[in-house]
Amino acid sequence: QSRAVENALTDKESVDEALKLEWEKNMLPGNYFGGESAFYKYQAMEKDAWTVGMLFARRIYMLNKTKIVARDEAWENYCSLHKDIIVDFISENKDSLERVEKIKKEIEDNYDSIIFKDDGIDIIFEPHTISDYDNEIVVSIDYNQVIGYLNGKYFNMQDTSKEINTNVVSKKYDRIRPSKDFENKKLIALTFDDGPSYSNTTKLINELDKRDARVTFFMLGQLALRQKELVKEVYDRGHTIGSHTYDHKNLKKLDLEQLKFEVDYTNEILSDITQDEVRFLRPPYGAYNKDILDNVNMAFILWNVDTLDWKLKDAQKVCDYIVKNAKDGDIILLHDIHSTSIDGVIMAIDILKNEGYEFVSLDEMLVYRNISIQNNKAYRFFK
Repeated sequence: QSRAVENALTDKESVDEALKLEWEKNMLPGNYFGGESAFYKYQAMEKDAWTVGMLFARRIYMLNKTKIVARDEAWENYCSLHKDIIVDFISENKDSLERVEKIKKEIEDNYDSIIFKDDGIDIIFEPHTISDYDNEIVVSIDYNQVIGYLNGKYFNMQDTSKEINTNVVSKKYDRIRPSKDFENKKLIALTFDDGPSYSNTTKLINELDKRDARVTFFMLGQLALRQKELVKEVYDRGHTIGSHTYDHKNLKKLDLEQLKFEVDYTNEILSDITQDEVRFLRPPYGAYNKDILDNVNMAFILWNVDTLDWKLKDAQKVCDYIVKNAKDGDIILLHDIHSTSIDGVIMAIDILKNEGYEFVSLDEMLVYRNISIQNNKAYRFFK
């Protein structure tokens, strides 16, 4: 059950208690989720100093009162970036500054504009708050999209053990299933980027178990670091885990030191959890060049079927695309942060299994096809 935040209630007892104890600093700052600041859009849209000043005051009020959700670096970035922009904008208008000071003391009702849900946060903008639009604007943000900026001290208190199907945890899974079971079969390597996501990834691995299907997950280091139990569960069930870097930066825009951090730190995180080597890297956006290949001692795994599931966000369309384009040896790109992708791929697996396809991890694909791959090279499919 979701509810508008008055006392920052989340309907999870342990989290609610922590929020209640720190009510004077509990809530979200207006923009806690990184560099693509909605505030820049406000500043661009609104030319009236009073309107911009009001928006600034609301967020400064929340900054003064709250810190429970934001990580320190996000907090500091918020304070410095937005204050400079907005103060410069209103500094010449004394009347606006006076009104800003007044508003800072009178806007506690802004807490009602944020809703915590099971799968994310809704930020509600009342009519005329950020434009002349007459209707309420609701911006929905999936927790998985911003988990790297959230204060894990509080969010890690949520009980996620119920989301993992404990009925199968005790089962022993071989890393590579017997080769004889896959002789003369058409093989597909389904791959999932940008996770893990507690709800979606857990649902996916449970459904894959029912169908004796294995896949590969290219995980973000910052998400794996906060969801270690889930990462270990994915690995223990026989799926391959590869790196998708730490926080999804375009590797072509990084210097060598930044590149090494994105790759090496993520490998360290994943290896510490699985106690196994991370062999495969999928560069974010599929962006790489020869210099990157030469400096990263891993095999780069790309794809030859892009489902565009992030754009479609329709389970039936995702299913139809996979079924229509599936071929033996394909590497198919999906994202386990979208529930529609999970529902769509499960439907596609059911259809394609009836057509003689089997779904294998990358580790299995290489064994079954007797393929040797090399580090510092990129691969799009395995025929």
